Amino acid sequence: MTPPDMSDPELLQSVTEALATVGGHPWVPFEVTHVELEGQRIRIWLTLHYLRAKPVCCGECGCYIPFLGMHRENVPGVLAGMLGLAEEPRVSMSVRKHHEAGYKYKERNLGTPVDTTIEYEESHFIE
Repeated sequence: MTPPDMSDPELLQSVTEALATVGGHPWVPFEVTHVELEGQRIRIWLTLHYLRAKPVCCGECGCYIPFLGMHRENVPGVLAGMLGLAEEPRVSMSVRKHHEAGYKYKERNLGTPVDTTIEYEESHFIE
């Protein structure tokens, strides 16, 4: 079987839907920007958009985004189902945090939010 075209909008949409099923956060929309699917490995690049009018508690993504926190172990299974894979893939993610100008976390003592990228390795999504 030929791997899907990684720029395929349908693949990006399927991965987005899978992550939303596991659980995003209504105040921090995310955008899947790139996917690499090779055998039983899937690497996902996405951007979290922090909106000034909708602050969250802190800069720790796993605190309020279930697919990066408390439900992260469900990600491989949901992706396997959405993408029609025979078994659960090994998942890694590159998560870019982008803060709208003037953004402040609810916990004021955290300093100025910084746009950064966090790497989540395969071990993060294993029970």
